[in-house]
Amino acid sequence: MDLLKMIEDAESKDELEAIGKEHLGADVDKRKGIETIRAALEEMAVEKEAGESGNSQPIEQAAGSDPEPEPEPAPTPASASASAAPKSKGDTRLLKNTKNGRVVVYTAALAKVKHMKEV
Repeated sequence: MDLLKMIEDAESKDELEAIGKEHLGADVDKRKGIETIRAALEEMAVEKEAGESGNSQPIEQAAGSDPEPEPEPAPTPASASASAAPKSKGDTRLLKNTKNGRVVVYTAALAKVKHMKEV
């Protein structure tokens, strides 16, 4: 938990980079936001602690988190061609740029633009 506390207390990307290199052996992409970097380092720290402790709790956590992501990707590719069109029409509102033909997700600001039409 000491490593997690250090990551949470870091105030700059430089501090996070130093912690990542020193304790986790990971390079940090400083082009990303500080919260993104912090989240990635926290995830690595938890994995490292899980590997060092007995692996009993992480297996339960991994087993609890793995079944959720696996079913989602499996049905999506299988039904991507069949349900892609109905899903996008029913769930998400889209706008089409009449000048260049691009389709984008609906926002109130874009809907006010003269050359944007709802699809």
